[in-house]
Amino acid sequence: MLTFPFYKIADQWVMDDPDYLDAGGDPSYLAVVGGMNDLLEFVAKGRSAVKLVAGLEPFEDAEEMVLIESSGGDSGGYYRLQSIKGQVVEREFWANELIYYYFNQLPPKIYASFH
Repeated sequence: MLTFPFYKIADQWVMDDPDYLDAGGDPSYLAVVGGMNDLLEFVAKGRSAVKLVAGLEPFEDAEEMVLIESSGGDSGGYYRLQSIKGQVVEREFWANELIYYYFNQLPPKIYASFH
């Protein structure tokens, strides 16, 4: 499993991954946009930090995020999340190119929990 810390800075959610940056990664890819921004706002409930734990296999308290479609080439894909902790949320979001950096693929399903 992987842990992704997100922080809200000046009304913009960003992912914090110094290892990615140290490896020469593009910092603009760490900025959160669109549906993922909305999802983090929903999960944060006023907080300025959210931790996302994700993996390719189900785990305790994990929600299933299902790939809807690729956004073409290695540019990422669109995912749907039906519920969080039993609450229906029906959120769709785009996972950018970083999906390949972390999972080496565009997974058909990602299992995640939010803290």
